[in-house]
Amino acid sequence: MAVTHNPSITFKLSGTNITTIDMSNTFVLDNKIEKVISIQDTSPEYELDLSNVDNKKIFVLQGTQDFILHCYKEIEAPVSEETFLYSFDIPIEKEFGFVLNTNDTFFDGLTKLTLSTGSVNMIKVTISLYGEYIAT
Repeated sequence: MAVTHNPSITFKLSGTNITTIDMSNTFVLDNKIEKVISIQDTSPEYELDLSNVDNKKIFVLQGTQDFILHCYKEIEAPVSEETFLYSFDIPIEKEFGFVLNTNDTFFDGLTKLTLSTGSVNMIKVTISLYGEYIAT
């Protein structure tokens, strides 16, 4: 009998004069990446290789200090049909991190994802990506 792993992501938000949000999502795990890296301000940007996870479902980044997720995406101009590289940064605060409940389409067109920090001290960043099993 095969062992089935069902990761679950739960988000709860509550407080005075705040609409309470309580969400949960569970799925059957297919493949995953779980690793911890060390970076500091003098390190070159760390490039994430997420290619070996199909049907991406949950993407999590968490660090011991603040860091930045750099996203690079190819975009085609609608009129000229010229392709250009667009980049944007997502600053991520320590401890709480960044959680994205998504699917593969978020990653479509992304040519590169990198991490960097302004911290002079070495920081640890946990990278987790979980793919959903889809029966065929």
